[in-house]
Amino acid sequence: MKMTPKNQFWLGLLPNYFKKIGLVISIAAIITQISLVYISQNEPYSQKEIIKTMCSSLFTVGLFFFAFSKEKFEDEMNYFIRMRSMALTLLIVIITGILSPILYLVFNEVPTIRETQRFATTVILQYIATFYIQKMMK
Repeated sequence: MKMTPKNQFWLGLLPNYFKKIGLVISIAAIITQISLVYISQNEPYSQKEIIKTMCSSLFTVGLFFFAFSKEKFEDEMNYFIRMRSMALTLLIVIITGILSPILYLVFNEVPTIRETQRFATTVILQYIATFYIQKMMK
């Protein structure tokens, strides 16, 4: 027997307190990244890159927690705004996904792991921006 949630608009979102956790993780990653510039001037290049990659990953995880956690009052309007934001973000991701390889070919570059991380972070930031702009306009 299939269990259906009480709320018909259930999306499997994280609880609201994950917004705070996500903000703390993202801010800590930014502060660590900025302090890395000043503290590790004598560190080898490879160690700096590992720390930068870890900070970028933590920043993306923090944004993910923030983006996919419930609002304090999750209703049908928020559900509609969330779905419209996901659709707009998907459209932008598809356009970017089509244009990126073409631009890499034009400039003779090979995408790196850092580029992939930046793309993931950009997608999550795009979703957050679209959601909150539409929420303010309602």
